[in-house]
Amino acid sequence: MNLNQAKCNYIVMNKATNRKVKFEDGTPMEQVDDATYLGGTINKYMNARVLLIFVIALSITVSLLVGERLVHYLEKAANGSVPPKAIFLLVAFRFSELLQLIIPFVLSISISISLGALQESRELLALQVAGLSNLRLLAWLSAPVLVLTVFVGIMSLLATPSARQMEESYISEYSNSQNTITIQ
Repeated sequence: MNLNQAKCNYIVMNKATNRKVKFEDGTPMEQVDDATYLGGTINKYMNARVLLIFVIALSITVSLLVGERLVHYLEKAANGSVPPKAIFLLVAFRFSELLQLIIPFVLSISISISLGALQESRELLALQVAGLSNLRLLAWLSAPVLVLTVFVGIMSLLATPSARQMEESYISEYSNSQNTITIQ
């Protein structure tokens, strides 16, 4: 393989001058800054870091809050106001409401932790020296934020009200069946 056939992902080498001449799409190197050149890689790296911390924090928070809901319904089952066989079903009915409340909180915490870790390790400073602006950083982080915002919006408009209605109807059916049994 000669020098003309050897290509990097983005750069074509010029045999005569042994310089980086242009990107494969034909854009001259002089028109592209370093942040654009590295943009795809850095974007993936930052979003992967934010989403990893998001998943870890979400799983910890969900396990704590589901445990709290489980204890709440176990207490109601001990009092006789909900059927003991339906405790997990009632917790599942409340799961969408729980996610709707904690996803924005956990996302903001994960972004803060990720950017703080990048700042602490001086990676953010290196990116700013390479030409990364705060606006571009915001644009990179906006993709997962918008996806999760739409997800929470759909849950709050569709899933949570229907789950709440199913929970209330299930509990009212159980209380009606308990009243008819005690009357007989």
